[in-house]
Amino acid sequence: MRKIKIVPPVCPLCGATARYIDSVAVYGTSFGMMWLCPTARCDSYVGAHADGRPKGTLAGPELRKARRDAHAAFDGWWQRARISRTKAYITLSRVLGIDDAHIGSMDIPQCEFVVAIFTANPIRDRETPNQYVRRLAARNSTLSTHAVRAGTEIR
Repeated sequence: MRKIKIVPPVCPLCGATARYIDSVAVYGTSFGMMWLCPTARCDSYVGAHADGRPKGTLAGPELRKARRDAHAAFDGWWQRARISRTKAYITLSRVLGIDDAHIGSMDIPQCEFVVAIFTANPIRDRETPNQYVRRLAARNSTLSTHAVRAGTEIR
């Protein structure tokens, strides 16, 4: 097995290189490893996968709250839709018009957009993710310009 070289993330607030630590330092209980900005005033951190890769970008308090809100709206949507998390993230990517959407990599405006879209537009009974994206695009010209790529279907 090839070992993955992990590049420590850089804090977007101060430019410092993050440290790889046990989350007990932040939460008082260990939930695994995380990346933490060494500059106390930033209060920026992000969780880590088991292999050490960051689960997103370092986030300060405001961005963490925005991401929690986005996750609440998005997770509620895909769970009510009874689709897999994988299909849900493909749908999210199409709605946002980007290749690989993950809430852990979003900024505050993107998180606010996710909350607005998935709160105001619940999935309909028996509606597929493809139908959902098409319905959103038909109702919103901003979405229709980039969200629905010709020939792409969620499988």
